[in-house]
Amino acid sequence: ARRNFILTDAQPALIISDQPLDSEVPLCSFNTLLGDSQSNENHSAPPEPDGTMYLIYTSGSTGTPKGVSVPYRAMYNRFRWMWNS
Repeated sequence: ARRNFILTDAQPALIISDQPLDSEVPLCSFNTLLGDSQSNENHSAPPEPDGTMYLIYTSGSTGTPKGVSVPYRAMYNRFRWMWNS
């Protein structure tokens, strides 16, 4: 029930998973994704800094899952901090 709620709430364009899901959303396996990442082709434009990199769902204080958007900018800043430490 929780997974179905999250999929309905998030309305993802793509799901990355090696487990089959009962969903109409396109599914991409980790192996396929890793294989494509070794290609030199640029499949799309770079992401916008404030665009959503991923959503993380928490149970929240009400017990209802709540999606929190993490932008590319936040991850870039985190990685930059780690590389410079």
